Amino acid sequence: MPDAYEVYEGRFIQLSTASSAVAATTISSLPVPAQKVMTILAGGYYPDAAETKIVSMNIATASGSSYPIAYPVSILLNTVSRFPVVTEGMELKLFPGEYIYVTRDSATAGSIMVLQLRFVLNDLPYYAYKDPLSPTVEVNRKHGSVYRSSGGISQGGSSSVPGGNLGQGKTGGPQPV
Repeated sequence: MPDAYEVYEGRFIQLSTASSAVAATTISSLPVPAQKVMTILAGGYYPDAAETKIVSMNIATASGSSYPIAYPVSILLNTVSRFPVVTEGMELKLFPGEYIYVTRDSATAGSIMVLQLRFVLNDLPYYAYKDPLSPTVEVNRKHGSVYRSSGGISQGGSSSVPGGNLGQGKTGGPQPV
């Protein structure tokens, strides 16, 4: 799937931080609004107290289905070491009604869960239009009429003039001045 956003839309990068109640075992982001697509560029989960827990990260859909996006792992986390939402330049797309949620197997007394996301939120297009003439137009733009008339693209027979058929018409004869 192509990117949901163009590079210039990086001006619209947003940050989100969600905190759970004390001793919670689940935290989630807000669902993606209708007619939008969210591309998560980076993010992480961490507790506010050092703890070793089994943590899993999932996508929940508007229909209530759930899909894991990271294997459940037993990991030592604190406010410095975080469990990543996406890694090594990956991006994660969420569609209308979907959201990220993180679970831990149990809570450390008095700790809260924090989920941070860095994302771009765009309109969800109804379709992608591909112009059937685009390849032809691109060739014309690339080479242009000056390139063709200067002999960069041969328009006739052979010529002793370097660079193609300069000064000759399509028939190969001299052109009127």
